[in-house]
Amino acid sequence: MPVNLIRDGLKQPGYRALLLLCLIIGALFSVILADWTADRLIEQRAASAVSDANILTERLADGITSEIDQNLRYLRGVPVMLSRLASVKAALRDLPTYTSGNHGGLPLQRRAQLGENARLQELDGMLDGAAQDLSLSLLLVLDPHGICIASSNFLSPLSVAGLDLSDRRYFIGSRNGLPTEDFAIGRATDQSGMFFSAPVVDQQHVTGVVAVKVNIDEMAHWISEGNSFVTDRNGVIILAHDPQFLYRALRGAAVFSLTAEQQTETYKRTHFDVLERAPYTQHGLSTLETLGNLPNPVVIRARTTLQGGLTVYAVTPVTEIARIRVERLGYFWWAFFTYVGLGLALLSVAAYYARERRHLRETMALNTSLQTVNQDLEHEVRHDPLTGVFNRGYFVKLLGDAIAGAANATPASAFASAFASAFASASPSRRFCVAVIDLDFFKPINDTYGHAAGDRALLAFVEVCQTKLRESDYFGRIGGEEFAVLLPDADEDIAASVLDRMRAQVEQTQCAFHQHTLHFTFSAGVTAYEPGDQVDGILQRADRALYYAKAHGRNRVVTHAWMLKLPALSV
Repeated sequence: MPVNLIRDGLKQPGYRALLLLCLIIGALFSVILADWTADRLIEQRAASAVSDANILTERLADGITSEIDQNLRYLRGVPVMLSRLASVKAALRDLPTYTSGNHGGLPLQRRAQLGENARLQELDGMLDGAAQDLSLSLLLVLDPHGICIASSNFLSPLSVAGLDLSDRRYFIGSRNGLPTEDFAIGRATDQSGMFFSAPVVDQQHVTGVVAVKVNIDEMAHWISEGNSFVTDRNGVIILAHDPQFLYRALRGAAVFSLTAEQQTETYKRTHFDVLERAPYTQHGLSTLETLGNLPNPVVIRARTTLQGGLTVYAVTPVTEIARIRVERLGYFWWAFFTYVGLGLALLSVAAYYARERRHLRETMALNTSLQTVNQDLEHEVRHDPLTGVFNRGYFVKLLGDAIAGAANATPASAFASAFASAFASASPSRRFCVAVIDLDFFKPINDTYGHAAGDRALLAFVEVCQTKLRESDYFGRIGGEEFAVLLPDADEDIAASVLDRMRAQVEQTQCAFHQHTLHFTFSAGVTAYEPGDQVDGILQRADRALYYAKAHGRNRVVTHAWMLKLPALSV
């Protein structure tokens, strides 16, 4: 149709000038629109690329930080475990008082004297074997004055035995009774690494310090690729896949406030190149940054580890930005010819457009309706229709997921397994509790006042309980007046305390129904997750504790572990 209109217009001399003017105006308008469209398209492409990079970087930061925390948690526990060994405590008894000072012949004299002590020779061998079994760079024991009396590298020319390490931060912290970690460069080996230490307590006195070292090159696999890096508490980059980042620091880092002596003591250097970090100002992409001499803008996310005082910088280059600039000309010509074609076809598609627009509104309305229905169905599948808490089916699924997650959180080796079991309470992913709750004398409420009163009592009960539960807890209705609570990261004492606060509040609650005031209490049984548990098994233990509570006066919270301590006739 547009071609016919143009051909007919050209046959009439009066319309030729007007048609030519319209074509010129249309072409100019198309150029303007094409230029605007090309800008919008590259902005959208850039925004999409940045959004993807943001998501990827968030996940990368969380993943690296989680892995480092797990490794540091394990490494921090090794000296704690070794400090409790009887052989370590015995070796620190009846030692001579060594003169402090790390100069002259003193370290060699001390090392020779230490080598004559049979007990310390045995301790050296034990430390050497433990370091090899645990893949550690160095294990050492220090006396109360900071003198190294035993080390895993006692046979090496670079042995630290006999050295005075009393000025090391990890020694000072543990000498004061606290497990400590610090980055430092080995005084004998000149190799940088992380030190983890713990005090040796014998008869309520700190008699020495056990320290573990892991060299930085043995920690490099923690960041195996990309431009991400890790800084210590002074802001110095100590871990990076790209070697150009190592021992550089971001502008304003704490290392620049240290004295030259302090810098040399920790890093054996006084010069630290600055890794420049600045906003990327092109295309209005305010979330991008430039980092050092990297050729592409990057997304950076920082996370602080729970252990060790390290800061993880996850870095994702956005390489699409450079390609988007080149593609702009192509976008312009594509948009230009598109607008020209649309202008010529406008007359022929006007009616079709109106019809499609109406159809689109109807489709959008239908989609909105379907989304609402789907949301309602999903809510009904997961929640109890009366109280709004999770129903039995979904609560059981959550409990199964919690059991599977706890079962999968297992150590990687036999030695690590023994260590992890000794400190299982420090791992929130490996413990949780389940409580089963039953309202006391609920049937008389239904029989006396009717089921509407019972429903009102259930709603009041749920409202009170939800104000006392933690944000991380899961609350579900698994029967008529029976409820259950899943309490992550809680032992039986913590869970019982939460449930008892609920019980006390419920006991004081008055529920108005017509002209009556309803009073009710509940009994609860609590049990903790045990390795090998299944859903039915852990619920049965909680039920047994609940039945004990019901049988011994109601309005009480009973833990399964407490119940097992009672005489058989009482249970």
